[in-house]
Amino acid sequence: MKVKLKLFYAPTEEQYYIYYFKGFTFALYIVENIKPLNIYPVDYFGGIHSSDTEIMKVIEEFAIAEFKKINNDF
Repeated sequence: MKVKLKLFYAPTEEQYYIYYFKGFTFALYIVENIKPLNIYPVDYFGGIHSSDTEIMKVIEEFAIAEFKKINNDF
């Protein structure tokens, strides 16, 4: 199954979050800091562990690409 990732900003908390969906698996990550990139799991549901190294690598690559888009490649 294809992985679906979504970055969103919660204005009341002034934090960025990333959703991770794959099949029946859902995980939510909080972005604590952009430079250096600090991402931590908040909650997960399904057959994975939210701090799996392969998943974290995908999440970090996605976050870097999305923040480059937001900051116009700076």
